[in-house]
Amino acid sequence: MVLDYAEKGNLRNYLSTDYNKLDWNAILRILLDVASGLDLIHEKELIHRDLHVGNILMSSDYAMITDFGLCKPADNVSENKKNHIYGVLPYIAPEILRGQNYTKAADIYSFGIIMYEAISGLPPYHDLSNDENLAIKICQGLRPRFKIKVPQLIVHLVKKCLDENPSNRPTSEEIKNILYIWCHDFNNQTELKKQIEEAEEINYKYSAESISPINLGLLSYKSNKTRSEAIYTSRLINFNKLPEPKNSDDYYEHYDNIVSEKISDSQLGMVRDRPKTSNDYYKQNNIIMSQKFSVKYDHSKPNSILLKSSIIKKIIDHETEEVVQVQVTDKVAKIQRKSTIIKNNQQDESVKTLSNQLKDNDDTTNKLKQNEKKIEVLRNKLDEETKKYQDSLEKITALNNQIKNRDDDINKLLQRTVSLEGKLNEEIMKYEASQDKFISQFKDRDVFIDLLQKELNEKTGKCQVS
Repeated sequence: MVLDYAEKGNLRNYLSTDYNKLDWNAILRILLDVASGLDLIHEKELIHRDLHVGNILMSSDYAMITDFGLCKPADNVSENKKNHIYGVLPYIAPEILRGQNYTKAADIYSFGIIMYEAISGLPPYHDLSNDENLAIKICQGLRPRFKIKVPQLIVHLVKKCLDENPSNRPTSEEIKNILYIWCHDFNNQTELKKQIEEAEEINYKYSAESISPINLGLLSYKSNKTRSEAIYTSRLINFNKLPEPKNSDDYYEHYDNIVSEKISDSQLGMVRDRPKTSNDYYKQNNIIMSQKFSVKYDHSKPNSILLKSSIIKKIIDHETEEVVQVQVTDKVAKIQRKSTIIKNNQQDESVKTLSNQLKDNDDTTNKLKQNEKKIEVLRNKLDEETKKYQDSLEKITALNNQIKNRDDDINKLLQRTVSLEGKLNEEIMKYEASQDKFISQFKDRDVFIDLLQKELNEKTGKCQVS
């Protein structure tokens, strides 16, 4: 088998050399390529079973999933049972570590870890030994954490992929559709772009280094020291009596999952009523997605918030021309904000329309695939019937040949019978002729005997007289 040459190596090598050059759009496009490849695998009802950054190759244009040595059909239960667990520990879903069967959801968990590594630039659990203790912690709810401000929409998708309950994880198709919309609407004023801009402002504000926004607060592969016991190549894994998998409520306590002590809750714009458990987190998801991180905007921006506490005090204490001007400016800003909201709503509607169209297209594609499967089944049946017909035709031809050969034998026998009958008739005629001759001769003999007897009698009588 010949594959395209991946000049940039695997994704881990690519991140180690080019991570500082990546922006959000580039990272999302890499993740979209991986999600699209995984969706193709799952569409074929297969499970990869060893998905990690080492098995993702990078060319100049796209990322592609490789190493299908452990790939098995999703409906093959015997193949997907725990006989042996083989892979990279940080990427293995907790239910697999516990010995449950492999499912597509296990690949989704691995994709969630890939999202973390692509965004953070760090191998998962790089500061921990990849041993049984890490496996226990993963089952108890340990997940890798970002150390910078990351847009909440992206954080939420990562958390969904890493949920301990496989049924709570999104499908590869859902992930692909989400990333497709994010990538193709990246330059529009979507909620994601707002969150990215706000996150970058916060990261710039609290970063001591002058580097690109996506890398703020992160350690690159080269600058980070990874424990020698952290193994990132596939190997056999066998841990017994691991605890029942669960979600760590601490992991869902913060909306944006920032662990930096430099940034306070108020600075990050977190809401006061935070979810304390994973269930609360998902119940409040719609509220979380609609929240905007409160940051201080540049006053040169048209939609900046101009009401500072000092201005409010002036409005209350002094009715001056300056205050009136501030009020007017505030009204203009509010109008601008309303206009922006209306535009965003229109764009959200466009995104929803696009999403619905994509869903309709996917439905149509699924129907076409189902029809193709039906046609393939019918074609196979037709091939089977054609083969049976051909077999029957061959048998009939063979029988006809046998019958023809028998007819030839019968004709030969008939001809021989006719010939024998002719000879028999000739022999009968000869016999009858010879019989008539014999009878004639026999009659002539009787007459001769009578004459002799008569002559003898006469001579006898003469002798007696004399």
